[in-house]
Amino acid sequence: MKRLSILFVTLAAPAFANDASAPVAGQALAPFNETYLCAGSRQLTVRYPAYVDAAREPIALRWRQQNYSLTRVQSASGARYVNRQLIWWTKGDKGFLTTRGGRMMARDCQAQ
Repeated sequence: MKRLSILFVTLAAPAFANDASAPVAGQALAPFNETYLCAGSRQLTVRYPAYVDAAREPIALRWRQQNYSLTRVQSASGARYVNRQLIWWTKGDKGFLTTRGGRMMARDCQAQ
């Protein structure tokens, strides 16, 4: 029986390691801040929730000495966050900020 248990653990370990709910390398286990430098030397800061909370917790975006709370919504590519005024869209370490009306506020933002 002991050999069978060892075999099960050995075979099952890779399946558990790929569990979709488990964070993988590079995904934050705790909330973190990211500073972005955008075109025109504009800067914004985003406080992202921990990976496990990302679908239900808003981000805190600081832009031009104002704080905004934005909620994650579905997107075809990257991550999109919205509130009544703004849209923050990221893909990888790049992003851009627009108004809900489509006016570009910050473009070519690169995580520092």
